[in-house]
Parts: sequence; C-alpha cells; structure tokens
Amino acid sequence: MNSAVFTRMLGRPLATALGWAIVATLVSIAIRFGIVEHEFFRRVCGDDLALPLWCWPRQVMIMVFDWWVFGALSVLCALYALVRPDSLRVATAAVIFGAIGVALYNAGPASVGLVLGLTTLARERIR
Repeated sequence: MNSAVFTRMLGRPLATALGWAIVATLVSIAIRFGIVEHEFFRRVCGDDLALPLWCWPRQVMIMVFDWWVFGALSVLCALYALVRPDSLRVATAAVIFGAIGVALYNAGPASVGLVLGLTTLARERIR
C-alpha cells in the first residue's frame, strides 16, 4: 500500500498524526532502552547524589517520566481538541505526546490522550 492510498483512506490529518506518532515512538523507545534502562548508565548514574555531569540529563528524563508529563500533556491536548474540533494541530500533538508517553512509562494517561486525539482526528475525517 503506497502513501497516497493510505492518506486517502485515513485523511490527511489522521495519516500525518499517525506518521509522526510512529517516529516519536521509535525515538522514545531508543531513549528508553539506549539511555534510561541501559546497564552501563544504570550502574554509573545510580541514585547517588555525586553524579557525573553527564548523568544529569538522564536524571531529568527520569523525573519527567515519574511526574507523567507526557501523559498529562496528551490528555490536556486531547481534551482541548475535543472542545475545539477545529484544532487539528492540537489533536495531532495529543497523539504524538500519547505515543511518547506510552513508550516512556506513562501508558495509563498517555493512552487516554492518544485515543481521544485519534478520535478527534477521525471525527474530522467523517465531516
């Protein structure tokens, strides 16, 4: 199936959002398994306060995951897109943040935002 058929079948906003969501998921998985869960980084950048300077970005990423930032952003964008159906970019952002959140430990709230964002984009396709 070529991209023109895919775009015609789903509609341009939904196909664009799904494409960006796939890219975001792949990058998130690379960050998760290449940096956050990698054995070398876990050993060197443990929970010690005397961390090397290059460990701080990893620690900040872990704090962002713990605070469910991507899941919250996904839900907030999706709710805004449901209230304002003409905001396709916000619905696309909800799908992208949802895909990132599902890959990076925020599966609960991020999946809600992901589904609501996809629903908003699918609703636009029906109009």
